[in-house]
Parts: sequence; C-alpha cells; structure tokens
Amino acid sequence: ETAFSEILQTAEDIGFFTMNDTYDRVDMTDMPSAVITINTGSFRKRVEHYHGDQSAPESLTALEEAIDTAAGVSRWTVPYHPGEGSGEMI
Repeated sequence: ETAFSEILQTAEDIGFFTMNDTYDRVDMTDMPSAVITINTGSFRKRVEHYHGDQSAPESLTALEEAIDTAAGVSRWTVPYHPGEGSGEMI
C-alpha cells in the first residue's frame, strides 16, 4: 500500500471529507496553521486549520502529523530545545 493510499484511508476513517472547510477561530494567538488538500481525481477537499482554534477535531491534527511523517519533513525541521547548543540558558 502506498503512503497516499494510507493517508487517504485515514482521511476517510476520521471523516475528513465532511469536516468544515476552515477551522480559523482565534482561541489562542500566534499558533501555526496547516492546509490539507486531498484530490482523488473525482473529488477534492481542502481544510484550513489554524492551530489556535480549539474547536478543530484532534483527528485533523493527527492526519496532519501522518502527512508530515509520510513526507519525511523531519529532515528539514529540527525540534527546538532551549539551552541545547544554542548558547541560551534554561
């Protein structure tokens, strides 16, 4: 099974295709955003997710993380650990 097939199955399992198109309420400020668009060829769904919107389903964040994992984004990002090699005091 391909990574896309697994992501598509997960999207179907969590009800991605019936989610709101946007989750952009500002319950918290200065949070990141994510946009997922899935195009199956016969159907297209886009969901914009501001992570400060606490009404967004937790399963949406899990799907975002699954996509990041499948895409291997960790090779371009580094977790932030204050005080580790940055010269900052903890």
